[in-house]
Amino acid sequence: MADQTDASVTAPAPARPERLTPDDDLFVRMEQALDLPVVNQVVWRIPGELARADFDRLASGLSHSRLARLVRRSPLPVRDRWFHSVSAGVSHYADDPIPASSILDWARGQAGAGFDVVAGPSWRISAVRSADTDETFVTWTGSHVIGDGGAVLGGIAEVLVGVPFDTTNAPTSIVDTLTELGSSMGGSVKAAVRLIRTRPQPIVRPDARPVPAVDESSWGGVSPTAVVTIDGGAYDAAASAAGGTMTTLFAAIVIGVLEATGRVVEGDVVPLSLPMSTRTPGDRRANATTGVTARIPVTADRYHDLSPLRTATKAAYGELSAGPGQLSLLGRIAQPLGDGLVRRLAADSRAPLCLASTLGTLDPTFAGLGTGTPGSVALRSVTVGTTAETLRRMQGGVSAWLGRSAGSITLCMTSLDPDRVADDAALTGLITRELDRWGLSAKSW
Repeated sequence: MADQTDASVTAPAPARPERLTPDDDLFVRMEQALDLPVVNQVVWRIPGELARADFDRLASGLSHSRLARLVRRSPLPVRDRWFHSVSAGVSHYADDPIPASSILDWARGQAGAGFDVVAGPSWRISAVRSADTDETFVTWTGSHVIGDGGAVLGGIAEVLVGVPFDTTNAPTSIVDTLTELGSSMGGSVKAAVRLIRTRPQPIVRPDARPVPAVDESSWGGVSPTAVVTIDGGAYDAAASAAGGTMTTLFAAIVIGVLEATGRVVEGDVVPLSLPMSTRTPGDRRANATTGVTARIPVTADRYHDLSPLRTATKAAYGELSAGPGQLSLLGRIAQPLGDGLVRRLAADSRAPLCLASTLGTLDPTFAGLGTGTPGSVALRSVTVGTTAETLRRMQGGVSAWLGRSAGSITLCMTSLDPDRVADDAALTGLITRELDRWGLSAKSW
């Protein structure tokens, strides 16, 4: 997921059919060809009651928003196209409340309810009252195909502030199809030539130390997730005391949890993935995220001095190229190709070892869903329905997201390593112990 976007500007629909970008296509192939669907999820803890009528208005607005899309796939070697539809998503306000301790199980159920960007639904918004706290829990969950973090946060914000999104579907034509055919094949060839010429250096990650494999029958299909809320003032003080920022302390915490899992040890160099939004005002793209990789040595010094980590992340941002990266070039090559070939190309794909996505300070209107009372908000991106063996092959570590709202920092972390982190409780314990090393306490969801 990526940063928030400007909800004050939206662009008119183009005269030609809107086509998927290589980034969009990547997530289509993961869902449709590789059976590795990735969903984005936002979970709100709204103080007080979100009235059912207000929830229904929000759901109705989302049905006419930038998120109300499906994919129309093409049998030809051309880019698939978008189809905006009021029936792309579904909504549900539960009649029976749930205990606050069940919020993550409830959210997991919503994420695993099933999404299909071709047949629908591609997204879902749900709400339920808390049985033992004065809160309403709300979650928007949808296929990563229809939006990255910027599109999701921006699309919801547009609905809340009343900014319309033009959902006109331009008709297809023979001329457009032939033009697109030439463009797709030409772009694929150019990307292949550029990829061969640039030959980027591969990202080196530390070797994984062997551990006993988890019993496949005990694997739930959704990676363990933990969410904690930290006092914003205490968090800022801890970052400042070590010469860091909100972002660098976050990165240090994520690396600390990764180290605690046993995946890396002191002296290793961690390739830290830092997503970045490339979204601009009026941007209609579903996915507009790039990223950089900072190489962070695992040392105990970070608990006293975050300046080396700041230097490393700044250097990584400085290396960001204006041209397409290796993954984008591969996407351009693969986009006109059939799913069978894409399956073979993706056979050796790897999940991030360590990802830290900073969402910054969330807009109060978004954090309160228009109620006027913002609450804590957790965001995550997760693969659902995945076997432990698939995750083991992809050699992932931990992925985390952090945002600020209502005076608090909310940290959401997902483990991609089924053999080292068994469940939510184990991951929560690792985070709690890591925060304790920084002198921070947190409330677990």
